[in-house]
Amino acid sequence: MAFCVPVLSKKKYKKQTKKKIFILLMLFNACYCSFAQNRFTDSLMLQLKDAKHDTTRVFLMGRMCNMYRYTNLDSAFIYGNLALKLAQKIKFVRGESYVLNRLAIINRKMGDFPKAMEQALQALKMAEENNFLVEKSRWQRIMGLLYRDLKEYPKALEFSQQSLRNSLKIKDSIGIAYAVLTIANYFNEVNR
Repeated sequence: MAFCVPVLSKKKYKKQTKKKIFILLMLFNACYCSFAQNRFTDSLMLQLKDAKHDTTRVFLMGRMCNMYRYTNLDSAFIYGNLALKLAQKIKFVRGESYVLNRLAIINRKMGDFPKAMEQALQALKMAEENNFLVEKSRWQRIMGLLYRDLKEYPKALEFSQQSLRNSLKIKDSIGIAYAVLTIANYFNEVNR
C-alpha cells in the first residue's frame, strides 16, 4: 500500500520550517518568562520594600507592571497606576513616560487601542520634549506596533523606521534588533 505524501517546493518547505521554528521559540519564551517571572517579581518586591527614593519606587513599580502583563493584568494595572500617580506627584517626567508606555502596552494587549494610543502618544511626546533618546526610540516602536494592529500600515512603517533611525543614532543594539524585527513583520503582513 503506497502513501501519498504531498511534495512541497523548496520555498514552501522553508517557509513552513521557519514558521515551526518561530512557534517553538515563542513557546519556549513563554515558558521561560512564566518560570523566571516569579523569582523576578519576588526580587522586585523586596527591592520595592527597601527603596529609599520615590524615583526608584516609580521604576520598580513600573517594572512590576511590565512583568505582571504576562500573567496577571489586574496586578499589572495596579502597579502601573500606582507608579504613574507617584511619578506625577513628584513631577518625575522620565518615570511618568516609562509607566505610561508600560500601561499602553497592557492596554494594547487587552485590545483597548484608543487608550493604548493615547498613552503611547503622551509617553512619546514627553520623551521628545525632554530629549529622552532611548525612550523616544522605544516609544516610536510601540507606536508602530499600535498602527500595525490598526492596519494603518504606512504610519506603522513610518514610526518603525523612525525608531530604527534613532536606535542607530544612539547605538542601541537591542532597539535596532527590535526595530528591524518590527519592520520585517510589517513587510510580511503586507506581503512585500
